[in-house]
Amino acid sequence: MAAGEAETARTALTGAQRGSAAGTDPRIAGLQSAVRRLRTDLDRYPAPLADREIAERALDALDVLAVAGPCEPGELRESLLMIVAAVGSVSALARGVAALREALEMFGVSRAATLPYGFPQRRESPSAAWPPPGFR
Repeated sequence: MAAGEAETARTALTGAQRGSAAGTDPRIAGLQSAVRRLRTDLDRYPAPLADREIAERALDALDVLAVAGPCEPGELRESLLMIVAAVGSVSALARGVAALREALEMFGVSRAATLPYGFPQRRESPSAAWPPPGFR
């Protein structure tokens, strides 16, 4: 583990511990810590992002949801999808997004959830018959 990763893990753990010591839900403290980390990573990312504003609004929404009380997995999942859509392909932000995903999993937002409109998430590998004969 690199020094930066260890410090980030220590910061997130300290945030969760602070939350439980203060009487708040440690999941909320973990979520707030993950939101702060991704917001900091996003602020430090120097290149222009077309959807930076969308990601920042989704982070603000997660912050409000965390403070408001019981978090609904559907609302959390929607915010996560907005953030991933906005910054998902930026490798410099991948660790912050992963930390946010892990924090949301503590609220029941699973990676194996169904996609919007009831489409199941595809888990199996592509068919062995692909590509079809003569395809090229």
